[in-house]
Amino acid sequence: MSATMIQALDESQQAPLVKLGLISDTHAVFDPAVVVYFSGMHQILHAGDVGHHGSHKEVLQQLATSTSTPVLAVAGNVDDKLDAAGHCMLPSHRVIHAAGWVVLLVHIVAAGPATKSEHCIAFAVSA
Repeated sequence: MSATMIQALDESQQAPLVKLGLISDTHAVFDPAVVVYFSGMHQILHAGDVGHHGSHKEVLQQLATSTSTPVLAVAGNVDDKLDAAGHCMLPSHRVIHAAGWVVLLVHIVAAGPATKSEHCIAFAVSA
């Protein structure tokens, strides 16, 4: 499990500071250490593989409740067995707007002709 903090701040335009916590591949395990890493975040982004063939709801609920932070997530390759509500909770991708930035959140980026990467977490940030 990994956690990364992204701070989006455009000082020249005095855009508000937005702290986004990024996590992925929890595979149905909630690690209490994430509470420390995500303290003070405005939003947590989960980049897929939330559960393990189910249990995604419990992990997302624990993450949101323990950190008192809203969580947005996308589906990973093991986030299957989703009903209609699950597909709404875990879409294939999300476009997030924060402090004038646009973040694309996906779990697996399809390999193109110039890449041999099978699995990666990608996010694109633009102003």
